[in-house]
Amino acid sequence: MNTLHRVQETTVALVGTIPIDFGRFLQTFGEDGDLELIDGVVVQRMSAQLDHERLCVWLMALFTREVDYRTVGVEEIWLTDRPRQCGRVVQRLDEQYQQVELTSGHLQCRLIPQIRLKVDWLLGDERPPVTELLRENSL
Repeated sequence: MNTLHRVQETTVALVGTIPIDFGRFLQTFGEDGDLELIDGVVVQRMSAQLDHERLCVWLMALFTREVDYRTVGVEEIWLTDRPRQCGRVVQRLDEQYQQVELTSGHLQCRLIPQIRLKVDWLLGDERPPVTELLRENSL
């Protein structure tokens, strides 16, 4: 019989004398616990650390507020709206801002002219490899 015993390092794992398969894992522990199976070893899922949680809450509060990009002089902003299937570029021209909304075609980065991306890449899940794009754009 394969008995499990607790081993604690930075994570907690229940390690047996032989690895267990997914069927045995489900039979023993079910699907709804705080355990997962990694390479035949049962590992307790790590919870987010409190410091990390505080940082995320702070950053979300900072970035979800209406920040007026005009007052801080942001030169260019790219926004994607997947539900509406469009991409927007807001660019500063002198003291005014121009906004362009696209549902197809390319978004052109004014600050780094070599960066030109298909709107489809920003709105979908299929994208070319980064190395390929860098090579094609001489970056």
